[in-house]
Amino acid sequence: METYDRYLKLMEVAVDVAWRLRKAYRRAGLTTLNSGLWHPWRRKFATERKELPLKDVALAGGWRDRNTFLVCYQQPDPETLTRVVLHAPKLRDNGLEATEVTPVVTPRRNTKNAGSKPASTGTTV
Repeated sequence: METYDRYLKLMEVAVDVAWRLRKAYRRAGLTTLNSGLWHPWRRKFATERKELPLKDVALAGGWRDRNTFLVCYQQPDPETLTRVVLHAPKLRDNGLEATEVTPVVTPRRNTKNAGSKPASTGTTV
């Protein structure tokens, strides 16, 4: 019965806090967001802190499960995607300095059937 009482108390607190947040929205002349009352703010919190250590952000935001934090709350954003694509650090031969390394792509040779005709894929062009 103690668990049920704790659950009721938690629900009572949650309803009270939600009521207060809605009241704050009204006072500020704002409408609630379509994606929820709390979740948009939690997503904003998580997304703005992408560059900080995951453990610290999850703890500060009250997430116990880091997977939920990553999947549901930390969202991709255009600025970060641009940095990922255009401003990636360069791979160096010793990891820190010296010359830039260009990956070498070597075609794979099929040594099993060397000299035989390529197998037909069964499709026509």
